[in-house]
Amino acid sequence: MKKIIIFVNDYNYFISHKYDALKELDNKKYLFEIFSPHKINYKKSNFYFKPYFIDPLSKNLLKEFYTFFQMFFIILKNKDKIFHYFTIKPILYGSIISKILCINKNLFIFSGLGNILLNPVNSFYKNFIIFLLKISLNSKKHKFIFQNKNDYKFLKINKIIESKNIFFTIGSGLNFKKMPKLKKINKNSLNIIMPCRMKYHKGIMDLIEIAKYFKKSNKNINFFLAGNTKNSNDYINYNYLNSLSKKKDNIKWLKEIKSKKYLYENYDIILILSFYGEGIPRVILESTYYGKTLISYNIPGCKDVIKKNINGYLIKLRDKKSVCITIEMLYKNRLLLNKNSKTARLFAFKNFGIDKVKKVYEKIYLQI
Repeated sequence: MKKIIIFVNDYNYFISHKYDALKELDNKKYLFEIFSPHKINYKKSNFYFKPYFIDPLSKNLLKEFYTFFQMFFIILKNKDKIFHYFTIKPILYGSIISKILCINKNLFIFSGLGNILLNPVNSFYKNFIIFLLKISLNSKKHKFIFQNKNDYKFLKINKIIESKNIFFTIGSGLNFKKMPKLKKINKNSLNIIMPCRMKYHKGIMDLIEIAKYFKKSNKNINFFLAGNTKNSNDYINYNYLNSLSKKKDNIKWLKEIKSKKYLYENYDIILILSFYGEGIPRVILESTYYGKTLISYNIPGCKDVIKKNINGYLIKLRDKKSVCITIEMLYKNRLLLNKNSKTARLFAFKNFGIDKVKKVYEKIYLQI
């Protein structure tokens, strides 16, 4: 039985995006230890969940040293095992530790490079991270999974990776058996929602401006934001979001919507207005499966899977006027919202199945 040590920076993200694909693997062949910032040890089949300290938003040196040395001793203790890292901070620390301890059984998953690396502004922090990644990720024996080719090209152009062991998956995959069935709800209004973390670079302020533009019209269009915020400079202030109202701003913040069923039953158009590339947002996979219409800025990740006449519309980055024109077109011709729903569902079945992701993991684990 192969033992695989996994480091993540968000327990809920791992459960919602990664757990299902790994669960599909033969539980007699693989044993997983997952280290994440949850609070208790527990076991579920061949998965052992263990807590460790990591703060994805922190730049505090003491906190970062604490996380680094925690990871160091976990890795040292399991030096002969396979290591699997999700998201940039575990990837950075794990790759440095692997370099120090001469460990080559590593799988690094880039489900998006994040706004720090993709930001066109050259900050000291960005250049320092790139410098560290160049030193630590250059082993030809490392294995990588990317969700879009732009992220791979960025690391290749910046001479961060030299390995030829490169794999791609279309997002985290969907377990079609677990997707809830929807009831048809008759609505007089057009309901538009943007589900995401309430970060500035997710385009929150762009959507607020778009909603205000439609406030002046007599169209029955409702705008909503859904997702959590945090007490950080990267995030929109909680009190500001909470103050948004239909009457004043023509938009309402719903906080986090945990029910997929509720989300896809009640909303007609899903917006993605992020300024920087995404991996492959899960909301695209789910929206396509349910035949919902997507409107997104033309950014890496989104442009890989959003296709006109299948599941949505791509708009030039920060072109809010074109977003408004597209919404107006769909409002005037509601039949367009459902025109391609069957085609979209078939597209999802063909491309987004969790079995495709499982096969990539299986192929990599067999090679290590």
